[in-house]
Amino acid sequence: MSTKDSTEEIIRKIRNGNSGDLDYIYSTYRKEFLTWGKKNFREADFDMMIDAWQNAVVAFYQQIMSNKLMFLTCEIKTYLFLLAKRYLQKELGHNIKTINLELQKLERMNIETLESDEDDFYDFEKKQMNIAMTLLGIPCQQLLKYKFVEDLSIEEIRIKAGYQNVNTVSASISRCLRTLKEILTESVKNGG
Repeated sequence: MSTKDSTEEIIRKIRNGNSGDLDYIYSTYRKEFLTWGKKNFREADFDMMIDAWQNAVVAFYQQIMSNKLMFLTCEIKTYLFLLAKRYLQKELGHNIKTINLELQKLERMNIETLESDEDDFYDFEKKQMNIAMTLLGIPCQQLLKYKFVEDLSIEEIRIKAGYQNVNTVSASISRCLRTLKEILTESVKNGG
């Protein structure tokens, strides 16, 4: 892709199968987006930023190939940043909702009872949860223990676990809950 290529020319070349321009766009603006994203979305971690950038480039490509995008009134970089920004906003908003829903579910389960050895009606569920927590890994185990067993606030967890900000703590808890849910779902699907 030469710097003289117009936006319309680049779109036409991509539509005609020239993936070199798309690869160039992806790698040229990626680092700049990550720098911009780090400043503007401090609660997003590196993986989320990479996902946002990849999703933006894929969406750009799909819009071109489906003839939904014929030309742009702005620079390609600006358009991709906008797509990635929307992805991050959606994902971060979703994480907050997911955290709140998962918190409510776990609070209803009363996680403290998972550590008891009593032989009662919930014994199977306790065993499943204990297995899932073991598979989850120590960092997530610790975060969930701080939140649900010790009932610490997000700020208290940030301090105790050494995180830079509360948004990172919230995003990490959300990721841990999502992983825990996936482990439990897989366990149920496979018959325990």
